[in-house]
Amino acid sequence: MAAGLAEAFFGAAFLAAGLAAGFAAALGAAFLAAGLAAAFLAAGLAAAFLAAGFAAALGAAFLAAGLAAAFLAAGLAAAFLAAGLAAAFLAAGLAAAFLAAGLAAALATVFLAAGLAAAFLAAGLAAAFFATGLAAAFLATAFLAAGLAAAFLAAGLAAALATVFFAAGLAAAFFAAGLAAAFFATGLAAAFLAAGFAAGLAAAFLAAGLAAGLAAAFLAAGLAAGLAAALAAGLAAAFFAGAAALAAAGFFLAAVAIFSSPSSGMGKIHAQI
Repeated sequence: MAAGLAEAFFGAAFLAAGLAAGFAAALGAAFLAAGLAAAFLAAGLAAAFLAAGFAAALGAAFLAAGLAAAFLAAGLAAAFLAAGLAAAFLAAGLAAAFLAAGLAAALATVFLAAGLAAAFLAAGLAAAFFATGLAAAFLATAFLAAGLAAAFLAAGLAAALATVFFAAGLAAAFFAAGLAAAFFATGLAAAFLAAGFAAGLAAAFLAAGLAAGLAAAFLAAGLAAGLAAALAAGLAAAFFAGAAALAAAGFFLAAVAIFSSPSSGMGKIHAQI
């Protein structure tokens, strides 16, 4: 009976130890899974914020480059326009100077011819000097015509130069505007590409964190199932040990009763001894 009670006590003690060990293992596995899931989630969030910062920096750099190109283009266009205007004013000044020079030469020629004609008329050579005066008049007319032609030619050249410079300034402005638009479009495309890359990385890290969390959950579930199986095995072993102890105690008590009973053959032999 004492041996059966000792076996039952030891079985209960081993069962309690197995339960405590299984509960400690389950708690450890649960804390490990929670720590792994938190670490993967933190890594995914950090990668997402890093990618978002990188995308914002790239977008700002390309936007600054586009703005700088636009301001450079505006400066070039203003410079070409100023150069065209300066060339136009220079051409107009040259034309005015040539016209004034032609008029002065013509007037000087006219006054010279008139003086000569008056002198020769005073000397009595009226007819000869009259012919000379006519020739001088024709010469002055020729100089006047040459001056006017030079003035109109200079004005035409000035207008052509001004038109060329103005067209060049407009072409440079449109070219610079196209370059600025291209840089701006490139910056926007790079920003959207970087944002998509960052979103992909964040989704990948988040998926990795979720997968790790699921794996940890499945591991914890497996450990819990193992613990339950061990608990069931321990309970079954304790039950069978208790049953064996009770059976041994019953057999022992039956044997004692058989040997001690005076009505049985073994009891009579025991009484005679």
